[in-house]
Amino acid sequence: MKFTNLIITVFFVAFAVSPANSAELKQYDSIRAMISDKSDYSQENGTFKVLDLGTLPTIQLSTQIFPGDLPDVIRASTRRDILYGVYKTFLHTSYEEIVVVGVPVKFKSKIYVTKYREQIHITKSAATELAKKMLGANSLRDLVEEKNYGGYVIHTWSNLMNKALYNDQGAPEQDAFFKALKSAAK
Repeated sequence: MKFTNLIITVFFVAFAVSPANSAELKQYDSIRAMISDKSDYSQENGTFKVLDLGTLPTIQLSTQIFPGDLPDVIRASTRRDILYGVYKTFLHTSYEEIVVVGVPVKFKSKIYVTKYREQIHITKSAATELAKKMLGANSLRDLVEEKNYGGYVIHTWSNLMNKALYNDQGAPEQDAFFKALKSAAK
């Protein structure tokens, strides 16, 4: 009985300690698995589509928009979708190149609003170099930070990445970063 308790205790301690102290980012075999696990986008509500998973993976991410949303807000949200797709893919998968299409989708009707459509085709090395140059990151890992919630570790965007995602978090801001990303794209 004591031996069984010892084994259970050792297993529990090893399991409980490793996730909370892990600096490793979870890696996924596919973009679909990553998107599903992160739960930020979904095929069911039209915010995620796999357009092609051949030699050049191509995905579509779509912000849900509502009547009365301002064009600048829609554009910024669409660009955030693209940045999410690019950097989450390179952080959490082994892909070295991706095409991310951003096109907003109307909330209830699931109709895509193509006048706001944007697309980026970029390599991991180009996206990494841009993050180093414009955000001061040493690696892509600097774009996320760990947060521990009662022993459960999640990775959220870091303050560095927030500067690329938004226009109110300090330089370089989304507009400049996205423009540079498009210039670095293929």
